[in-house]
Amino acid sequence: MESYAYIDGHYDEAEKLYKDMKIKDALIMLLYECGEKSIEKIEVKILIGKCYFALGKYDLARKYYKEVLNMDKKNKEAKLLIKELGKISKKYTKEGNSIPIFIIGRCYI
Repeated sequence: MESYAYIDGHYDEAEKLYKDMKIKDALIMLLYECGEKSIEKIEVKILIGKCYFALGKYDLARKYYKEVLNMDKKNKEAKLLIKELGKISKKYTKEGNSIPIFIIGRCYI
């Protein structure tokens, strides 16, 4: 059985990787290193969603944000992130444009 200190240590490391824009490494850490129990934590699901968002995998990001709302219907962060996904989808798919990827103040289309 994994200890929560072990899981939290990997979460902290994954969060740092995310902030350092090492998105794929953060996602691997969250999905494979933290373990099955950690994926049931709200903060882990939020960060997994953010990683998928940064990688342009909006459907997967939305899936994790919705899982958070299934666990905590009042979670403000998940609600805000889903709202942002909706804005981006409407804005950039309205006329067949590609959806941009935002990386530290830059927008890649």
